[in-house]
Amino acid sequence: MRRDGIKNQESRITGRPFRALWRLEGAVALSLLLAGCATTGPISREVNLLKLVDPARDAVEGKWTFDGTVLVTANAKFGRLQIPFAPPEEYDVRMVAERTGGSNSIVLGLAVGSRPFMVAIDAFEDDPKSGVELIDGKSFADNDTVVAGRLLKNGVRSTIVVAVRRQSVVVTVDGRKIVDWKADYSRVGIHVKWKMPRRDALWIGAFACVYRVHELTLVPAG
Repeated sequence: MRRDGIKNQESRITGRPFRALWRLEGAVALSLLLAGCATTGPISREVNLLKLVDPARDAVEGKWTFDGTVLVTANAKFGRLQIPFAPPEEYDVRMVAERTGGSNSIVLGLAVGSRPFMVAIDAFEDDPKSGVELIDGKSFADNDTVVAGRLLKNGVRSTIVVAVRRQSVVVTVDGRKIVDWKADYSRVGIHVKWKMPRRDALWIGAFACVYRVHELTLVPAG
C-alpha cells in the first residue's frame, strides 16, 4: 500500500487507540487495526498503555473510569480491565499507582505469546503477600515467588516495574527487587477468577480496593 493510501484510510478512523497505534508503527498498526486485531506487531519504542484503554469497551469486571489522564480502578472483587495490546516476547512494564481506598492488591496481567500470568502486589488485607502466579497451578502465596509484608502505602504513589525476559521475571517496587524468578512459561497460567477475554494481551486488576494509575507504559527489551 502506498503511504498516501494509508493516510487516506487513517483519516477515516478516529479514536485514541488508533492514534496511539499509528504513532507506534504506521502501516503495520493500521493493517492490524483494520483487521480487528488490537496489537502492534514488532515495536521499537515505549508504549503508553493508558492511551489504548477505553473503560467502556475494555472493562471485564467492575466500573473503571478515567479522571483526566489517570485510570481509576474498579472497587470490586477481581476487578479487571483488558488492555488491547499483545506484548513482544521480552519487555518491561512500568506502572505508577496510588492506592486511595482499601488495603488489598493491584495486579498486572502479563503474557508471553499465548501464555498468560500475573503479578499481584499487596494481596490479602490481614497478611499481605505479593508474587507471580499461577506457577504449576499454584498461587503466589503457595509458590516460591511469594513475598510477605505490605509494600504499598495508601495515598503514596509507588512505581512497580516488571521485567519479562525469555528466562526470567523480575519485579521491583520503588526500586526494591522483590521477585527474581527463573522463568519457565510452560508452567504459568491464570486462575479462573481472573480469566480474561484474550490470553495474549496485557491487563490490569485490583481486588476490593481503589487505585489511581498515573502511568502504565511498556518498553520492549533490547
